[in-house]
Parts: sequence; structure tokens; C-alpha cells
Amino acid sequence: MIATTNLVQNMDAAFERRFLYKVKFEKPELAQRTRIWQSMMPRLSDDTAAKLASCMMPAYLPTQNLLSDAEVTFRWVICQYVEMAR
Repeated sequence: MIATTNLVQNMDAAFERRFLYKVKFEKPELAQRTRIWQSMMPRLSDDTAAKLASCMMPAYLPTQNLLSDAEVTFRWVICQYVEMAR
């Protein structure tokens, strides 16, 4: 079983013992986020990818099932892009 959480502080010891491995992923730096945007949307210019990478994605955006939640992600991208154009 694989589980993810950003609320590790809420796990009690009994629940935490059920996991053999715990891997902590640090938040990506700006350059890493820019490369992520470019890998997902290759037509983005370097400038646009960097601007999107500088925006903080809200925690409620999908990270696990991008295909089923693509519309929510797309709306966020469009909103950010429109804000940058103003």
C-alpha cells in the first residue's frame, strides 16, 4: 500500500507504525517547478513557464489523478495566465 499526506503531524504512533517506509518529498524550487511545467506543456515559452512556476498552486489542486482532475488544473493554469497578462 502507498499513502500520501501533507498532514504527517496528525498521524498517531499506532497508525504510523503500519508503514514500513516513509519518504519525504521537499517542495520543488523555482527552477524545478519551471522544468515540470515545461515537461507537461512543451509549447510554453521559458518566460511563461517561469511565471507559472512562480505562482503557488493551491493545496486543493489535484496531484494524484491528473487525468480525472485535468479540468480543475486547466482552469487554474488559465486563471494564472490571465492574471499574468494583466
